[in-house]
Amino acid sequence: TPTCYDLIERAKKKVPIVIVGDSSQTNTSPNIAIDNYEAARELAEHLYNLGHRKIAYITTPVNAVSVQRKRRLAGLQDYFNEKGCANGFYVYEYLNGIISSASTSMDVIIGQNMALQAVQEHPDITAIVTLGDMLAIGVYEGLKKCGMHIPADISVASFDDIEFARYISPTLTTMDTKLPMRSKFAFDYLI
Repeated sequence: TPTCYDLIERAKKKVPIVIVGDSSQTNTSPNIAIDNYEAARELAEHLYNLGHRKIAYITTPVNAVSVQRKRRLAGLQDYFNEKGCANGFYVYEYLNGIISSASTSMDVIIGQNMALQAVQEHPDITAIVTLGDMLAIGVYEGLKKCGMHIPADISVASFDDIEFARYISPTLTTMDTKLPMRSKFAFDYLI
């Protein structure tokens, strides 16, 4: 079966293609992306400087196709390893089924359930980081169900800075991945 990169290679013979987001190192198409590894390190540094040493990371499947997920996880892990906090960095990877990128409500449910699991298994964590904001919205709900208060009891941080994240309280700490700007650059490149 063809991979998504095989399909891209076939399609670009017919139409111009620009990828917005991380892609495989073997991809030869133009790519407009942020450095997810460095973004994760910056977020890890922010949390570390606030005193967090026990952190749970919640993500959807990290696999060969999801370069973004791998880079964010690696950036967080490397930073906390360098700071001597490897034993306090817990990864919660959702592996129970296929996740559609359009399934934002599923991300909320996953975030909620994995937050409950993380605080039950590691009650000493002081922060939860999520792959994306929709997972973080679910984490907020899971923490509420546990009777925990953000940020008094635990901090939550994420990536993407999506519009929906602005409607939760307290405000979510989230890395802006500049998607509108990257999309404009991709469109300009195509023109």
